Amino acid sequence: MIKTADVTDAGTRTPEAVDAFLLAFFGAGNDVEFDPDPTSPVGAWLAPSLQALRTPSDVPVVLPRKRPEDDGRRTAYVLARDRRHATEVAELLTAFIGPSYSSFIGRPADLDPHDPVDRAVLDLVGDGLAFVLSAPGPARDRRMWTVLATMQRAVADRPARLTTVPKPVGRLLGEFEAALAAGESTASAELLEQLATNSGLSATNLAHLRIKRLARLGRDAELLRLPGLTDTMVTGPPLPVVDAVLTALFTVALADPLAADDPAAARAALVDRGAVVPALLDNDATRLSPQAATVLALAARIRDDLPVLRRLLRDDPVRAGIAGVAPAVVADLEQAAADGEPGPPPVVPEVPAPAAVSDWVDLIDGLAVDAEAARTTLAEERWRDWPRPADQDRELADALATLDDVGAQRAWRAVGAFIDAVGYQNTAAASAREFVTNAITYGRYSPGDLAAMVALTDIVLRVAPTRTDYIDLLNDLGADAARWMAPNRATVLLDLVELLARHACPDHDARLGLVTVLLDPLRRHTGLLDADQLAFAVMLSTELDAAVDWPPIAEADDGEDRLRSVTGTVLLYSLDEGAIDRTRTTLGHLAPQVRVVVNSETDGSPRMRQQARGADVIVLATRCATHAATGCIRKNASAHAIVSEADGSGSASLLRAAIAGLSRSLG
Repeated sequence: MIKTADVTDAGTRTPEAVDAFLLAFFGAGNDVEFDPDPTSPVGAWLAPSLQALRTPSDVPVVLPRKRPEDDGRRTAYVLARDRRHATEVAELLTAFIGPSYSSFIGRPADLDPHDPVDRAVLDLVGDGLAFVLSAPGPARDRRMWTVLATMQRAVADRPARLTTVPKPVGRLLGEFEAALAAGESTASAELLEQLATNSGLSATNLAHLRIKRLARLGRDAELLRLPGLTDTMVTGPPLPVVDAVLTALFTVALADPLAADDPAAARAALVDRGAVVPALLDNDATRLSPQAATVLALAARIRDDLPVLRRLLRDDPVRAGIAGVAPAVVADLEQAAADGEPGPPPVVPEVPAPAAVSDWVDLIDGLAVDAEAARTTLAEERWRDWPRPADQDRELADALATLDDVGAQRAWRAVGAFIDAVGYQNTAAASAREFVTNAITYGRYSPGDLAAMVALTDIVLRVAPTRTDYIDLLNDLGADAARWMAPNRATVLLDLVELLARHACPDHDARLGLVTVLLDPLRRHTGLLDADQLAFAVMLSTELDAAVDWPPIAEADDGEDRLRSVTGTVLLYSLDEGAIDRTRTTLGHLAPQVRVVVNSETDGSPRMRQQARGADVIVLATRCATHAATGCIRKNASAHAIVSEADGSGSASLLRAAIAGLSRSLG
């Protein structure tokens, strides 16, 4: 049971609670000697954190821990005050520290309640508000602690914010869906926290969003451990949530016995793990994945629910889907369905009346006026049954172009679905261009929205636009870039530059102009870039003949030397084969002794399973990825493997995630 420290009405922790925390934090398991005297070196060093512990402020609490096995290096515990503050602290650590100075991966730490120091932190702030950082070598250790102190001073010295205007829930939901579709895993986590804190959404709706996110990332085991999952399933969740839970159950519990042609073992595993399934048996299996339909069929077999079993097997597409993932089970299911008394006719589940929204243009028109049918269609992902957006590209673009301000704001909620539906193999350039215009017009520059804008730009460039359209697009992207360009956005900047390098270029001057604009803030602040970002920026600059005067790259420190000597196997997974190729090449220069394998498949093939089992570091880009693929990779990863999620789908995002994973593997 996690408890948090007592707080006063003003939000300040009681002196007794802070004293108890410090006694425990600097007690067993921590070799750092605590000295609160501000005139002593340790006391002066800890003063900003001690003040932040006792007085509410935006200054993060930074505390050292040293273990005998850490070779003299210290681990930094960075504590946030609440969920909103945790989001800000994560952004600060990303901007100031990044993965090159430490093992930081952008997310709160999973603290061990049995470790005395972790226990003290959990008792003070609870779960999800602490970040734990350590440097890979002595040189970076010193640098990391210097930068952490700079970060605290910068926050303490900045002007106070008078007000914070919360975003409307519809906008937060749109940003969440955009981040999810674009593969921005950190942004989707942060937006989920904002929705939990500020939106007023019910616990059930928040649970649905968590399930969708974990499913996209392939975190099936974590999904099945969600508190209250069985209760959530009883409330009649949307079909995408049902599909996510059943598919996770298939991957975690049933895939292995079914692959071994052992239906009895699969049924036993389902009995052991499938408490959530009975409440889901009446769902429409024709809109579920084959894996999810297989779980329902096995559950009906276990419960001798012949009407449901017969209904599932009577539907040819559903039966074919089950046969595709569990061919050996079909005969067993069919025999069970044929046995027994004929009984009453099967009960056909009540199918909801078809939504009035039937295509992409209807969806945009409905969202623009906030029609419930459009919102329901989006939540239930009924667009997955429609033809691709390319079939309505011109009409959809016209619908987007004629929206008023309010309608355009609301229509952005569909951008995640649009990116998902287009995927990597199709086009809908005119509509994607209108979404880019929407983003620029309304200043959508949150991390998730920027990742979505890169994905939309990719869709536009994929069709090799005319010279005029190309110049217009690049001019629009560059005209407002000053509002969002910054060194802490280096990864998305480089993702966009890499897109320009990879796609056809009908106007060299236009491309060169935008590339120069995008790289300039990185050139002016190279000291804030991590080594992989700087190396990638210089490589792209050279490839594109951009006249960017990069300063000499500093001598490699101990961490970079270790990266060059690290061995092992890295698996890069993405559906963007162009991004994978460039990442593999760049990673070969930075970590030449690492073996890199790649995969762009959409299901759990034997090759994918084999690659996952043999990888030491696994890098996942989740844009347009299927649950079956990401779940299979995680399921088959070895116990020692490090799984690193890319915050985006471009080469810079993949490279950064790979370097972070390798750095963590170095300890």
